[in-house]
Amino acid sequence: TNRPIRHRKVLIELVKEGGWIDERKFGLYVVGNYFQDIRGLLSITPLGLRMITSGKFPLKFEPSEGTQEVRSLIETVQQAEREMSSSKT
Repeated sequence: TNRPIRHRKVLIELVKEGGWIDERKFGLYVVGNYFQDIRGLLSITPLGLRMITSGKFPLKFEPSEGTQEVRSLIETVQQAEREMSSSKT
């Protein structure tokens, strides 16, 4: 997939998983294409190193307290999209 589509899909996937975006994974998945794009990964390495050395890289991710509600909303929208696309065919 191209980067804009991957950006949207990763955003939805991470929010569905944890209630909000885990920024540690976001760049790796979007720019690094789920660890398949070595050039992409190398391009964000300097940023990652600066974040680590300045203490701005979170070591762990705490899911949102509203993760279940967020997941339910996303799944409802995804189901409605599937139903709409299947009714068009």
